Amino acid sequence: MVDAGRALAICRAGRLKALAVSTPTRVALLPNVPTLAETVAPGLQMEAWLGIVGPAGMPGDVTSKLDQAIREIAAMSQVQKRIADTGQNLDYLPPEQFRERLRSDQERLGIAIRDAGIQPN
Repeated sequence: MVDAGRALAICRAGRLKALAVSTPTRVALLPNVPTLAETVAPGLQMEAWLGIVGPAGMPGDVTSKLDQAIREIAAMSQVQKRIADTGQNLDYLPPEQFRERLRSDQERLGIAIRDAGIQPN
């Protein structure tokens, strides 16, 4: 997998034609490039994401303070621009939604791994 920033540079140089993106929505820097779900794989989405996690049982007040700081950073226009310039989408999720995202991805990818018969070496 090529990271989005490098792929964008290669596309802009005319050495690569983007056929689709695997994100749930189109990428702002490639507005004419459809998603895989729009083309050959309805329902498919596969995207890299970053998140911040803490130890199990972390006190709620600590979680709230971290959440507020991260929310403020994610709302900064310079941060949003820096992320957008790499072709990525900045989608802030509060702790409860991020927890659900982790659970959902683990379940979805676990099913795909089992269905494909993938085994560890």
